[in-house]
Amino acid sequence: MTAILDPDAAVREIRDGACVGVGGSINSGHPMALVRALVRTGVSDLTVVGLTSGLDLDLLVAAGAASRLSAAYVGAEDIIGLPPAVRWAAEEGRLEVWESEEGIHLAGLRARALKLPYTTWSGTVGTAPARHPLVEEAVDEATGAHYLKVRPLKVDAALVWAEAADEDGNLLLWGPDMGDEWLRNAADLRIAQVERIVPTSVLSRHPDRVMPWAAEIVVRAPLSTHPFGSTALRVDDAWIRAYADAVGSARKAKDAGRLARFVDEWCRDVDGEDGYLEKVGLRRVRELMV
Repeated sequence: MTAILDPDAAVREIRDGACVGVGGSINSGHPMALVRALVRTGVSDLTVVGLTSGLDLDLLVAAGAASRLSAAYVGAEDIIGLPPAVRWAAEEGRLEVWESEEGIHLAGLRARALKLPYTTWSGTVGTAPARHPLVEEAVDEATGAHYLKVRPLKVDAALVWAEAADEDGNLLLWGPDMGDEWLRNAADLRIAQVERIVPTSVLSRHPDRVMPWAAEIVVRAPLSTHPFGSTALRVDDAWIRAYADAVGSARKAKDAGRLARFVDEWCRDVDGEDGYLEKVGLRRVRELMV
């Protein structure tokens, strides 16, 4: 049975020390209503994982929620360079970074989903990502070729975004999923943020786009991929730059409290997700709508 919950109730059972995977890719498809709700819980010591992540993971680091990060990429492409909070925390030793790449990340998720002791990958033999703590280099007895054994990436909860869902947890997906399918399959708990909840008959009009029984919890949060893009919203470049500037100014001033106040303003001190969108402003949201 799938539960239909609001963002704050959906993430309430995620505990300190959990491994949380966040779906989406770079500047699109991130379930930010769930990320902001997770910040509001005050959870800490998380391991946060993603494939090609945006500043969704950076925000969790900025909020003090994450102690470890495993991702092939974290950034915002041409909007800013390196993820500012991740860089600051890593350089000060407050964040353990497991350098990865797409093949290693997906191999770890596959091993977890298939309940295998490891899966194999050879694309990064001899490179820095091969030093990932879940990776061991091995030699094929038949050919002498080197390859990597990638142990399971244990994901306690996966936070993903989809266009729509029904009350049974079937999801309607548009566009490439960039590894979200394996993230869902590897997770003990799957929480999907969607633009709308519809009858199953509506989903069945697009059978090639439906992922069946893909979530234990569904959250209706339209327009709440902000500041990232979706089928409903364009990327808010200005907000992302303002966030990066806030991290940068806090670091320059050596004032972590300044960054905490920014996170409070946008995540903790708002009245839930509706309060966040009210703070962004109706006019700005309308400007960003597709």
